[in-house]
Amino acid sequence: ERRALMDRIGSGLSDPLDRPPDLETEVGDVLAVLDATGAGRAAIMAYSTSAALAVQTAAGHPERVRALVLYAGIYRATADTDYEWARGSEERATALEEMVARWGTGANLERIAPSLVGDVATQEWLGRLERSSASPSAMLALAEAFGSADVREVLPTLRVPTLILHRTGDSLIDVRHSRYAAAHVNQR
Repeated sequence: ERRALMDRIGSGLSDPLDRPPDLETEVGDVLAVLDATGAGRAAIMAYSTSAALAVQTAAGHPERVRALVLYAGIYRATADTDYEWARGSEERATALEEMVARWGTGANLERIAPSLVGDVATQEWLGRLERSSASPSAMLALAEAFGSADVREVLPTLRVPTLILHRTGDSLIDVRHSRYAAAHVNQR
């Protein structure tokens, strides 16, 4: 059994971007990683905004994806008529500004893992992780790009087994994102 971890383009050890990627470009990246690792038909696990990428990959390339595990996924980042629990554009912009202002300090721990607030070692670890994943301005550009994805129409087209997970007390990502996906994924 083989496991591979993939950072999305523009984060981690990848080169900085001149412009944010579109979802189809990133699907190509996922397929390239599957090819490079020798994965035939892989199970893909995704978190947060990467769930949209996983859904798009599985829907467009079911011959490469045998299953999806989507944890606290976001399938559209901004509110819409049938997706009103997501943040409005202004609210999202404010939240991103706050995240970027704290980026690299580990202070985002209070939103990611509130039960660990006060754990200095974990906060220091998170700060290092943030600093090594992207600069504050790069993270803002990536978050804005990832926020433009909307795969609501793709969810019913999935033809691979899909497990949707989310904890109800999540203070970072509203559980209704996952409930929406669960209600719209086509599971014959």
